[in-house]
Amino acid sequence: MIYATSLPLGARRGLSMAEVLVAVAVTSVVLVCGLQLMFVAHRHGRTVDAQRVAWLEAGNLMEHVMTRPWEDMRGDALSSLALSDACRGILPDATLHVDVGHDDTAPAAVRITIEIQWQADAGRRAAPVRLVAWRYPPREVAS
Repeated sequence: MIYATSLPLGARRGLSMAEVLVAVAVTSVVLVCGLQLMFVAHRHGRTVDAQRVAWLEAGNLMEHVMTRPWEDMRGDALSSLALSDACRGILPDATLHVDVGHDDTAPAAVRITIEIQWQADAGRRAAPVRLVAWRYPPREVAS
């Protein structure tokens, strides 16, 4: 007994070895590119998170400096400032530099600069976060 098939003459079923190899190669390239893209996105996300933490820490420190008495703006009174434990835990090898200087454009004011640096990926230093503010002496109240 002969069974009729719906396949035309010369039609084949399944895939050839060459087709399978091409499919595997294309899939491999797509997977490798996708993994690289995910790695770059993850690294960029970590960099953005580190910068956000550094900006928040610099802002908190600047707020703390601005609430101190005017007399603390001269001398070494601000040398006791330090990074928080949370910031040190997130930013590897973080360093804090506080500079109190004078500005020629505003002789009565002091310029306060807070700079935070840390170690980024692959042993290089990340771009520092720098926050600058000017503090003026309190006004004399006229009686």
